[in-house]
Amino acid sequence: MVRNWNLTNHAAAYGKQIVLFVPNLGQADPSFSFVAQKFGFYVGISTKLISLNLCSQNDQWSDQNLTWYFVDARAEAKMEGLERGTGTFHYYRGTGLSSQLTNLPSYRKLWCRELWEGIDVIIQEKEPTLTYDWHIHPSGRLEHLQMLYGGTEVIRLNEQGDLLIQTALGLMTRLKPVAYQITNEGNVPIACNYRILFGPEGSRTLGFELPDGYDTNLDIVIKA
Repeated sequence: MVRNWNLTNHAAAYGKQIVLFVPNLGQADPSFSFVAQKFGFYVGISTKLISLNLCSQNDQWSDQNLTWYFVDARAEAKMEGLERGTGTFHYYRGTGLSSQLTNLPSYRKLWCRELWEGIDVIIQEKEPTLTYDWHIHPSGRLEHLQMLYGGTEVIRLNEQGDLLIQTALGLMTRLKPVAYQITNEGNVPIACNYRILFGPEGSRTLGFELPDGYDTNLDIVIKA
């Protein structure tokens, strides 16, 4: 979950636009399976990475690229759209019919299945960026869920367990994750924290930890 960007004029720039994910059929970088954009925001997503570009107009235009690489993700992972958006998208890259892409569907959410064995993620927008619902099935291992950060030199945790990401546009705060297990009687909350691992040459990998333990026979949902 995201609390806020400390950015002048950024929230006003977004307005009431809704981010819709569109399958990439050649209108964008081939490394992306889906793309989405609105004023001040562009994202490309695949089963290997998420590339997020943000821009803001203060005294002058500034931009920032943040990339999350899924560490050792499965090559067989699949991504598909959920919750069809209204309308379709059209892309014109030239004058010939072969350069036109028309009536592309759009989706409010993306579902990536088996990104790691036994681990799925549902991605959607909540201003001003993306949120992730991680589903860890009993066959999944939490320690496999790791994202390598690129585009920023400073990520850290505050005393409340929130994730702080320093960018060229300001400070991004992602709230401490919330987790629960799914039982026949309902959802049972469990303690969950971000975990930052520092590697060679200053690399930073983000994951999660469940300090109070959990039932390995039940699904886990982590909302972050």
